[in-house]
Amino acid sequence: SVSFARPWSEYETGFGDGTDFWIGLRSIHELTGSAPKLLRVEAVTWSNVLYVAEYSGFIVGDASTKYTMTFGSYLTGSSNMTRDSLSYHRGMQFSTMDRDNEIHSSGSCSATYGNGGWWYRSCYHSNPNGIYRNSGSYDTNSVVWTGATNGYVTALKSIRLLLKAAASMTSSSRRSVVDCITKCAAVSTCECAATAFLSETKLCLMSAVWGADFSAAAPGKPVYRRQLLRSQPAVQVEDKTFTVIQQRLVGRLSFARCWTEYETGFGDGTDFWLGLRTINQLTGSAPKLLRVEAVTWSNILYVAEYSGFTVGDASTKYTMTFGSYLSDSSNMTSDSLSYHKGMQFSTMDRDNEIHSSGSCSATYGNGGWWYRKCYQFESEWDLSELRFSTGYRAFPGSSERDCVMKCDALGRKRCSAAVFLPETGRCLTSILRNASFGAAGGSGQVFRRRVDSLEPYMVDERMFFAILKREKGSLSFAQPWSAYENGFEDDTDFWIGLFIINELTGRTPRVLRVEAVTWADDLFIAEYSGFSVGDASTNYAMTFGSYLSDSSNMTGDALAFQNNSQFSTMDRDNDGRSGTSCSVAFCGNGGWWYSSCAFCNPSGVYATSAVADSLRKMMWRYATEGRYEALKSIQLILEL
Repeated sequence: SVSFARPWSEYETGFGDGTDFWIGLRSIHELTGSAPKLLRVEAVTWSNVLYVAEYSGFIVGDASTKYTMTFGSYLTGSSNMTRDSLSYHRGMQFSTMDRDNEIHSSGSCSATYGNGGWWYRSCYHSNPNGIYRNSGSYDTNSVVWTGATNGYVTALKSIRLLLKAAASMTSSSRRSVVDCITKCAAVSTCECAATAFLSETKLCLMSAVWGADFSAAAPGKPVYRRQLLRSQPAVQVEDKTFTVIQQRLVGRLSFARCWTEYETGFGDGTDFWLGLRTINQLTGSAPKLLRVEAVTWSNILYVAEYSGFTVGDASTKYTMTFGSYLSDSSNMTSDSLSYHKGMQFSTMDRDNEIHSSGSCSATYGNGGWWYRKCYQFESEWDLSELRFSTGYRAFPGSSERDCVMKCDALGRKRCSAAVFLPETGRCLTSILRNASFGAAGGSGQVFRRRVDSLEPYMVDERMFFAILKREKGSLSFAQPWSAYENGFEDDTDFWIGLFIINELTGRTPRVLRVEAVTWADDLFIAEYSGFSVGDASTNYAMTFGSYLSDSSNMTGDALAFQNNSQFSTMDRDNDGRSGTSCSVAFCGNGGWWYSSCAFCNPSGVYATSAVADSLRKMMWRYATEGRYEALKSIQLILEL
């Protein structure tokens, strides 16, 4: 909401609203000029993956140096980016659209790349003050930190830069200890978990670290620390008394909290998290029985109990373990906690799980948990889900209206028809608008969307469902991983999405039919048996059985080269080619099952004529007699 296209004077003093802001070069100098700090960069991609980079000894000079920035080193041990995007800017003066201090000889980096301010060199590997975009597109003017996007200039969803100190400052004049405590209590624990009052200077010192050491900055001064959540409500179950450590009944309270708050606890009168410190005090030296009570939207209570539940102290990052799952006193269909046994706690700002490709917390709701890689607790949609090869799902529902609303929430590509089964309290949904639910017992009224461009159609008495269609070329297929995962479209052209292709083929391999039309208006067909795409954990690896030459008329098989390949996009390189990305270097930034690189590229750049010798274009090699020649149209369809 805040434009970062600002002049020098505003970057010097600071600007912003309650959400987006730049604190100001003067303030950054005051914080770092005489005491270098740890800089932490947190960048979130449009795939909702959090990438972190930390730098030691970060310092910004005063106005006489034009706020020159430098730092000590890039801390690889606490960073998960694919590369360091700040060293290129080290030692540079600050520049804005009206004050050019970089070494770019042919113009202003700021004016060329979004009018933001930054420590540009010639020009950038990072540009956090660029123009905010609403998608993860390739855009040199946008908010960029290339280490978070595998080296590509791809727009980020969010970014923040943080400075760490043993006791972060602050405040203007305060009259008493009470003022400091009041000010600390008025903000979240993420901002202030401890405070001390300096009577000589009438200043408050505050830190987001609950156990922060103020002795150097406030020798001899008392430190006031936020209380742990004291409420420990007890409940009686048969002859057992339990202390509630987490409760969520109403849903008003956000659980998207930082490490400090999960450590100390948070809550309102109904929903709360007791706090890791308190849970450790309750279980660390005396393991307890853990009872999980989960209520579905069908108002069914499911229970799981675990013996010997214990949580370690802060030095273990609150590692959780337990003895065993007590099946005799549980009624869940499976044990969902053993997957997390032995794991450290993680939050959106403290990643301790073993997930190599990003933060589980940031990817799945910003909550805190003992994530592994990432979790076996599924959302309501998956917890009680039944899947059928006929293309529909069943999950809990309370009424026809409830089923329609849930179908609508899933989106047109994931739900085009729904029916309510009052006898079992379930919704059946299908991605097919004309789906028949009779085989699954769906005899009630079926609700169907009015419009669905993904309608199945017949070919020689066989029913097919399109997963890719390109006829007009108005829709760019140069899209990031998240778009290829979820799907994208315009009025005529579309990619249905890897998630749905896995839904259709992961358990039931299909016949894939490729229909390619040349600029001479000749239709060429290739069919493949046993086409299947894995789930996200496989990077949507694709495989098929065989090329069906009897039902194909192409001069060869262009897909065999791609068999058993993972999916790649311009910002996610899984193609097996060392040193470069097939998507970016050779294939027009499209997404496909590249394998160093390809004989077919249906996601390439759309051409308006039969351009030859270009793998970058939309092509399928053996539809054009073995030439790399652009096609007029192409579609990929699956037999149902």
